[in-house]
Amino acid sequence: MRLSFLDPIRGIAALIVVTAHLHYAAGPQTWFFELWILRAFKASVFAVSIFFVLSGLVLYLQIEGEKVNYIRFIVRRAFRLFPACIAAVTISYLIYIIWAPAPLANAEFLNDVTWPAGISFGQFLDHLWLGGSDKLLRPIWSLVIEWRVSLVFPAIVMLFVWSPIFTGIAFAALVLTITSLPNSTFAQSGYAGAVPVAFYSCLFVIGIFIAAYRFQIVLFLRSKPWLRGVLIVFCGYYVWFRSSSND
Repeated sequence: MRLSFLDPIRGIAALIVVTAHLHYAAGPQTWFFELWILRAFKASVFAVSIFFVLSGLVLYLQIEGEKVNYIRFIVRRAFRLFPACIAAVTISYLIYIIWAPAPLANAEFLNDVTWPAGISFGQFLDHLWLGGSDKLLRPIWSLVIEWRVSLVFPAIVMLFVWSPIFTGIAFAALVLTITSLPNSTFAQSGYAGAVPVAFYSCLFVIGIFIAAYRFQIVLFLRSKPWLRGVLIVFCGYYVWFRSSSND
């Protein structure tokens, strides 16, 4: 499903991801991103979270009111995610084996997110089916999350249809449980592990709620302009003042 009014949101989020990575790569040369007025352009975690929320919203609208055919849904998601992934990973692997890029001096971030030594053909294949490895093309971590959440998304929707209240409480409890775990638990799981996938699935659930109650949300906010201001201030606070160089 193509919702054109979401394109500007996707475009802004994509721009933030690009500028954030440029900032991390260039370091002191992009000091101006530390100025509060430009700090939003390095809030990559916030931007990626927006992508996951939008995915939950769009996927729910695709199957809203329908009897979900699981096989058809998964096949459709595979054709949506895998062609671009296969092309990008293959090009990245060809660059690796043909030019054998070497680490750059004083470029810790770039060296961390680009090709390390010793990537095998098996690891390349592991990338193609979004198996969880990130040594060849680090940005595919978000596609891995998209794919793994997609595998259980119909079940989440069925749970939501059965009881939105229970779904909200269950996933809120899940978020609180995961965020209470030590940071090492999350990091050691790897982004394809059960803990990160469960955590990011909660963002898809937020998208489901927005899609399901979109008309009520619009009417509610339309009658309370002050609340719209509060939400804008809250988002601004999170993006501008809570952003850090670790986003």
